[in-house]
Amino acid sequence: HMNHPISDSLDLNTSITVPELSDTPTSAGVIGFEGTDTEYYINNQLLIDSLLVNRDMARFGVTYASLTHSDIYSLYTHYQIPVNDKWRLYPRIAFQQRDNHNDSSQDRYSLLLRSEYRFTKNHRLDGQIGADLYINNNQFQHFNVFIILNSL
Repeated sequence: HMNHPISDSLDLNTSITVPELSDTPTSAGVIGFEGTDTEYYINNQLLIDSLLVNRDMARFGVTYASLTHSDIYSLYTHYQIPVNDKWRLYPRIAFQQRDNHNDSSQDRYSLLLRSEYRFTKNHRLDGQIGADLYINNNQFQHFNVFIILNSL
């Protein structure tokens, strides 16, 4: 992991992870799983403080993962907006493309809006609403899945 401050309000973060998981045998009723090849995860983030208003924070990111059975490319942005001293909004937008090694692929488009209201130092109310659109492609068919999530 590397963090490089560019200025007082601008940081660049990079992380690289290189795992290789070994096989796990079935044991005590728990199903084992096949291990992986050496996999690579690379994440780059640009963090900007006070981009549009005082005390906001924007995060722009690009990720790449080279996995045993697929390659994944992602773009995302997270934003923290202080509405006032007690209320904050956290919108997020993300796009992900997964290219599987079996000639199938999946695109994912995600939107999320989270809200946080702090009544006191130890009490807060959180809520969020979001949606994910998955577009799945393989050599025989093309189908979409649309999911709407919310919580309080």
